[in-house]
Amino acid sequence: MIDVSVDDPDGGEPIMTLFGRVGLGVPSPQIPVMLYSPHEGQMLRVTVNGRGPSTTYAGGKVRLKVGSGTHPMAESLRSLGMDGLTPFAIQTTHASQSRLNKGVPIGR
Repeated sequence: MIDVSVDDPDGGEPIMTLFGRVGLGVPSPQIPVMLYSPHEGQMLRVTVNGRGPSTTYAGGKVRLKVGSGTHPMAESLRSLGMDGLTPFAIQTTHASQSRLNKGVPIGR
């Protein structure tokens, strides 16, 4: 069972909640994350490396609920149409380290 929320630091309802019953889970390495961010007029590609034990689950009957607040993260999730979606997979960990690497400029 998953029931996690990201709270608005200014109070009010959560920005988003992920809840429901996950599917089958298996031990797995952490999946690296790649981010793209504009910075000083350039687009940067940034990787985040993680390590530590984790479990990857099938999405099962988990749903994402986006709060109705005005926090920029909630507005972004709504604009992407993510409210009510079911993830393909979920990765969890209780002991993790992550490293945000230096961004690399990418061409336009």
